[in-house]
Amino acid sequence: RSIDQACEKVLGFTKFSEHDSFAGIADAAWFSPLDYCKLDIFNPVDIDVSGIQNELIYAESEGFGVENINNSEGSSFSASKTDKWLANSNGFLEYFASTYYSRSSCFLAQKGNSMERDYAFDCSRNYSSLRDHSEIAIEASRKAASRLNPVKIKSKEMPVLFSNEAARSIISPIISALSGGNQYQEKSFLLNSIGKNIAPKEINFSERPYDPGMIATTPFDSEGVTIHCPDVIKNGMVERYFLSSYSGRKLGLNTTGNAGGVRNLLIHPTIEEFSQEVSKIPELFLVTELMGQGVNVITGDFSRGVTGVLLKYGKVIHPISEVTIAGNYKDLLHQIVFIGDDIDYRGKINTGSILIDKLSVSGK
Repeated sequence: RSIDQACEKVLGFTKFSEHDSFAGIADAAWFSPLDYCKLDIFNPVDIDVSGIQNELIYAESEGFGVENINNSEGSSFSASKTDKWLANSNGFLEYFASTYYSRSSCFLAQKGNSMERDYAFDCSRNYSSLRDHSEIAIEASRKAASRLNPVKIKSKEMPVLFSNEAARSIISPIISALSGGNQYQEKSFLLNSIGKNIAPKEINFSERPYDPGMIATTPFDSEGVTIHCPDVIKNGMVERYFLSSYSGRKLGLNTTGNAGGVRNLLIHPTIEEFSQEVSKIPELFLVTELMGQGVNVITGDFSRGVTGVLLKYGKVIHPISEVTIAGNYKDLLHQIVFIGDDIDYRGKINTGSILIDKLSVSGK
C-alpha cells in the first residue's frame, strides 16, 4: 500500500512539472551488477554487548591516563547491517548487504585557563579490522592535550601542510566542481575542464568503487549502474566528470556510475617518507582541522577557519588557533608540492597529507 501511495504522489507531481527529455532510468546496457559477496563488504558478527561495555570502560580509563585530560565526551561503538534492494522498469532488480563497524572517543584537556577537545575514531566493514579502542582513546586524549595554550600567529603567506584527515575537506570542493550537476548548470570553477591541466603533472585522482572491503564499495551506484572509469585526473589533466545518467545526458556524455556520489576516490601519493621533506622546511603551518564551508564552487575562492600547529624543520613549536586560510582553488591546485603516502582510507575520499607551497594565513 505504501508503494502505491508513493506512486500516486509522484504521478500527481507530474501535472505541475515541465517535460524533461533528459530525465529517465539509466540505460540497461550499464546494468551488470557485481556479486557483493566477492566485495568483502558484508561481514556480520555476533556482538557481545557486555564485552563491548567493558572495552568502552577500559578505553575511557586509558584516555584519562594522558596528562592534562580532565573530562570526556564519551567513547562509543556502533555496528550496523544494511540491506539494499534496487528495482526499476528497465529490467533491473538487485540486492546487496553490507556491514559497518566503528569506534570513537572524545576527550577534553585543560591546563590553566586553556581548554581544548579532540576526538579519534576508526571504522571498517570488518569488525576484526578495527583498531583497539584503548589506542583510539589515547590518541584522542593526546590530540586534545596537544592543542592546549594555542597561539594566534601573525598574518603572512607560508607553506601549509594539511593532515590526511584535514585534506579530505580540501578535496571535497574539487569533487563538487567536477560533478555533473555543477557542470551543466555552469556553476563550477573547473567548468569545461576535461582535457585541461589543472594541477602539476604528478597529480593523479582515480576512483575504485569495487575495491574489496573499502568503506564506500558497493556493487552498483544508486541507479544500478556498474561501470568503471578509474581516471579522474591523470598527470594533472582532467579526464572526466562525476556523472549520473541524467547529468551525463545533459552534457552529452555517458554516465560514469556516480549517481549517489564518489566511491573510494584515491588521491595518489607523489612522495614516500614525506616527513623527511617536511624536516627541510624552515617554517610551515600543519592544519589538523578546518571549520566552516567558506568555499565558492563557482569562482573557486575560499576562506576557512583552521587550527593546527607551527612546525620548524619538522619540529612542533606550538599549537595554532583562531586563524583563517584564504585563496583560490585554481591557484591551490597548481601549488601542490606533494601528496603524502599516509593515506587515510576511512571514507569515500582516500588521501594522504597535502603540502601547498604557500597560502595566505590571517591571524593577528
